[in-house]
Amino acid sequence: MSERNDGGPAFPIGSGDVRDPCGMTLRDWFAGMVLVGINVDPDHESSPEDRAKWAYFDADAMLAERDK
Repeated sequence: MSERNDGGPAFPIGSGDVRDPCGMTLRDWFAGMVLVGINVDPDHESSPEDRAKWAYFDADAMLAERDK
């Protein structure tokens, strides 16, 4: 099974080495930004679980596009 691409640290701190896992991942950052957009729409009626799934679906798509 292949490992999920999480984009690495979104805001690397500490040693400055991007291979040093610290802070949130870029995948989490992207998903959070998607959630902001979803939650701004007052007419968007869905469960928090559905919104989280959509956010990570979009975040994965952004990471895939970034790798091209």
